Amino acid sequence: MKLHLLILAIIILPSAFAVSIAVVPSSQTITAGETFTADIVLDNNETIWGFSFKLHEGIASDIELLSAEPQPRIEGGLNSAAENGNKVTVFSAFAGTTPGIAEGTGAVYKLVYSVPESVPAGQHFLDPQELYVSNSQGASIQATITGATINVQSSEQGYMGLWLPDVSTKTGKTVEVTLCATNTYTTKTLKGIEAVITHNSAIAEVQNVQVIEGAGSSSIKKSSTQITTIGAAVKDADCDKNSGKAIAKITYEGVSAGTTTLTFSAVELLDDKGQLFSLQTTNTNGKISVTSQSSSSGSGSGGGGSKSTTKD
Repeated sequence: MKLHLLILAIIILPSAFAVSIAVVPSSQTITAGETFTADIVLDNNETIWGFSFKLHEGIASDIELLSAEPQPRIEGGLNSAAENGNKVTVFSAFAGTTPGIAEGTGAVYKLVYSVPESVPAGQHFLDPQELYVSNSQGASIQATITGATINVQSSEQGYMGLWLPDVSTKTGKTVEVTLCATNTYTTKTLKGIEAVITHNSAIAEVQNVQVIEGAGSSSIKKSSTQITTIGAAVKDADCDKNSGKAIAKITYEGVSAGTTTLTFSAVELLDDKGQLFSLQTTNTNGKISVTSQSSSSGSGSGGGGSKSTTKD
C-alpha cells in the first residue's frame, strides 16, 4: 500500500521548470567585411510569462548589430531589443495580454551583425548577462543562458612564416644556413621574430649565429638555437620565390654522418606594435645531411624541407 501511495505521489508531483536561453550557433568563423546571423533560442518545458537579459558585444569590438527581429514564438506579446550605446543590447519579451510564451524550443530573436574590415582578427564574444525569467504568475524562476564566440579572420589573402633550407656538409666541416622570413600580406609588416630551432647534436653542432636583420640576439644550446630580432621590417617577401628576407645566418659543423632536421619548435611573429599576429603562419623546416670526410659526395645546399602550419 505504501509503495502504491509513493508511486501515485511521484506521478502527480508537478514537473520542475527547465528554462534555458542560448545564442546559436555557439561559435562561428567570420571573415572581416562580412555579415553573420545568430538566433536567440528559448527552451522552456512550461509556459513562461517573459524574460529579459543584456547581450554584451564588447566595448573594444567593432562588431555591429544591424537588426534584431522577433520570431513567431513571442509575437502577440510585448518585446524589445534596444541598444544602450555602450555595445550592450537589452532584450526582453513579455506576454502582455497573451497567455504567455508556450512551452517549446525555438528562436525568439534573429540577429544580424556586421563585421567591418577594421575588426582585428581574433576571438570576439557575444556575452549574455543579467538574465531574468518569470513564470505565468509573474514570479522569478531560475534559468540558464549561454553566449557565443565569433572568430574573425582577416579578409586579406597572403601567408607569413619562416623558412630554412636543406644543406649538406662533411664531418669536421661547416655549412651556413640562412633563416629566411616570408610575408606576402600587402598591409601587414612583420617587425619582430622569435624562433627556436632544434637539431640532433649527434649529427651537427651550431658554431655561430649572426643576426643580419633588425636588432637581434641569439642563444646557442647543445640541441637548439633561439634567435630573436626586432625592427625586421619584413614585407613583400617570399622565400619560396627567392625574394624572402634573410634574418640570420647560422653556422653548423658536421659531427657524424647522418641527417638531422632543423625544426621550428617555437615561433612568434610580431607586428609593429609588438603584438602577436593572429594570422595563419607556415614555417618550413630544413635539414642538414652530413657525410664522412672519406665520402666522395660534396657539400652544397638545396630547397626548403618540411612545412608546418601554425597559428600565432
